[in-house]
Amino acid sequence: MSNQDHSYTISLFRSVILKISSLFAIIITCINGPSSNKEQQKTFKTRQYNAIVQQLPFSSSGNILTSSFIIGVFWQDISHHTFILWAVCLWGIGFYNIFTWWRHNNRYNQKPPHKYAPALLILNLSCAAILHVAMATHLFGETNEQGRLLLMSILIAFTSIGSWMFSFLPIAGLLWVFIFTGGITLGLPNYFWGGGEYLIILGLIFVTTLASTVLVSSRMFLKSLESEAEVDSQHQVVGMLLNDFEKSSRDWLWETNKNGQLQHTSLHIADVLKTTKEQLEGQDFSVLLSTLCISKESKNHFQQLNKKLNALEPFKHLQIPVQLGHETKWWALSAKPLLNSENQFLGWRGVVSDITQAKLREQNMEQLANFDTLTGLANRHQFNERLNAVFLDGTKACGLLLLDLDNFKMVNDSLGHVSGDKLLQTLARRLQSLNNKSLLLARLGGDEFAILLIDNFSESEIKHMCELILTLLKEPIYIEEHRIEMLASMGVAIAPDHASTAKDLFKFADMALYYAKESGKGYIRFFEQHMQESNRTKLALLNDMKNALFNNEFTMHYQPQINFKTEKLEGFEALVRWEHPTKGTISPQDFIPLAEESGLIAQLGEFILDQSCKDAANWPEHLTVSVNISSLQFSQSNIIECVKNTLLRHKLAAKRLELELTESVMIDNYEKITDTLSQLRALGVRIALDDFGTGYSSLSYLQEIPLDKLKIDRSFVMKLDEPDNTQAIAIIKSIISLAHALNFETTVEGIEYATHIEVFKAMDSTYGQGYYYAKPADANDTLAFISSWTPPL
Repeated sequence: MSNQDHSYTISLFRSVILKISSLFAIIITCINGPSSNKEQQKTFKTRQYNAIVQQLPFSSSGNILTSSFIIGVFWQDISHHTFILWAVCLWGIGFYNIFTWWRHNNRYNQKPPHKYAPALLILNLSCAAILHVAMATHLFGETNEQGRLLLMSILIAFTSIGSWMFSFLPIAGLLWVFIFTGGITLGLPNYFWGGGEYLIILGLIFVTTLASTVLVSSRMFLKSLESEAEVDSQHQVVGMLLNDFEKSSRDWLWETNKNGQLQHTSLHIADVLKTTKEQLEGQDFSVLLSTLCISKESKNHFQQLNKKLNALEPFKHLQIPVQLGHETKWWALSAKPLLNSENQFLGWRGVVSDITQAKLREQNMEQLANFDTLTGLANRHQFNERLNAVFLDGTKACGLLLLDLDNFKMVNDSLGHVSGDKLLQTLARRLQSLNNKSLLLARLGGDEFAILLIDNFSESEIKHMCELILTLLKEPIYIEEHRIEMLASMGVAIAPDHASTAKDLFKFADMALYYAKESGKGYIRFFEQHMQESNRTKLALLNDMKNALFNNEFTMHYQPQINFKTEKLEGFEALVRWEHPTKGTISPQDFIPLAEESGLIAQLGEFILDQSCKDAANWPEHLTVSVNISSLQFSQSNIIECVKNTLLRHKLAAKRLELELTESVMIDNYEKITDTLSQLRALGVRIALDDFGTGYSSLSYLQEIPLDKLKIDRSFVMKLDEPDNTQAIAIIKSIISLAHALNFETTVEGIEYATHIEVFKAMDSTYGQGYYYAKPADANDTLAFISSWTPPL
């Protein structure tokens, strides 16, 4: 052999030795664990033993049941005495293992296992394996082919299941595998079907596979134990770091012995209590804390804490206010009882957190959540909570006053929001001057207030309270040299007379407020049953109105407008009519206000504008159409586009369309309204101010808002027929003179007699409309009227 071949052989031999050594090292590691710490290895052994013990009831029961099955199947094949002796030995091992499990899990016996306990367990399992293999080998030579097949199946199953169940203690698992596979491989070939050498080969493959499975499973289990050990080690490190944490945080640890006395006292808590660690050491924690709880609220919180301490119940973030000198601090305590391995109480360990700043923020948030920031009164949220609470606690006897300031919007718009806020604050202080503990004062929003009378007040007492409130509000208020006298409308509902639930009480008070506002300014209305019935009627009418828009139940009628001087037909005012399928003709006075309240007026207004322009397109080109526009419709951002598209769609000249607005529209968002009107007039659309003199007329508005016409309300015309009409004539002359001065045209509504015409001709008014000329007519009759128009004699 050459030197080169000799060197190669030595190198190969060394490589094989190293691999075999590595394999044995891996096997040893799988058995003993990776740690070099003997104490930790001892702990791991105990955990391995415990894991196997927890499996004993299942494996032992399986042994007993399987042996019983074998006896039943092969009872006639061998000596009964042999079977009985085998079963007694196997069952004895099984019951002893179950007893071992029971003793191990007995809560009164938590001591570590005896040092020989793992070896004894391995011995028991090995004996059980030997008994199974021995009986199987013996039966294999006595039974038939079917019996042998059954025995082989049982042996393979026992080998596989046992290797998995006992892999936590690898020596037990390996012995189990080797005994079973050894018995199968060495004991059965004598009785096999002439191919024993094949069985040996299969046995070697089988034992290698199962042994590898045991080692891998054991290695994984030991890895998990090692991970747990690392976590425990980290916890210890964290514990050491807590001392540093305490020094730099607002939290501190506390610990007591089983008698409740402080121990291992931290320097932080000593600094907080302005004392020393030595003085705190040994003090009763509960007694110390009780001396810091002075207020009634604090004592209530302390009682909850004391219950937890006495019951040995863990608690978390239990908040308690304490008095430290002249300051009130809020602490949050968390703790759990300390128990030894025998579940004996050793004391408490916990943490105290100073949450004063967080508590102050929380209280501030609660203030914002429950109180109105402007007036300091309760807000809607708190009001609803208190109102519901009245009914939840079974009291139910209370009164509810809803108060709405009259004309507050006009004050707010004319003097500005700052002045409006000052006004609300002044009124809130006046309400607070009532100083009645049975009252809850709340601002629900805007200029709406609520007063909840949480007691059994009579109706007369409530009425007296309402009158007192109105008297307080009527007293003049001076804001920036402006003298303001406020009136308020009030709606009242009483429980249980009017309502039995919080929801109904508020609803009925709101109904009463609506009727109070309808009655005028400064009125008080108590809820009455007819209000609810009327409300239901309105609701039904509202639902019908929604359907009417889709069912084309609305139609347009037109009333002519005549030039006083020339007696020529100048145009028509468009008036909507509702032909209800079951209720007949419904007056605009009934459905227009309802449409405005519900918001349907915008959709209805679009229909009116569209249909009016469509019908006007069929008239002679010199005739105009006047269309009423609601404040809601006018405030929409798309009003200009809507008008442009409608004119374009029906090919109607812009100069033939006149839009009529009420004075209330002028008050809302003055600058925006002025800009919108200017853009409409730039298109060629004419603008008229309807019902002039009946609302909140302002000369400054008339000077600046782009208008073309003033319409004089028919209420002034009706007064001309009264015996003393001097004042009415003076007002009408003033309006017409004002229109001339501002270069506006005028249209007089309600012309019913020829004498009316003479009066307004003399005053130099421009146009008139009324029943004297014609009643409003539908589109077809309007076309006929245009064709046949001749001035009345």
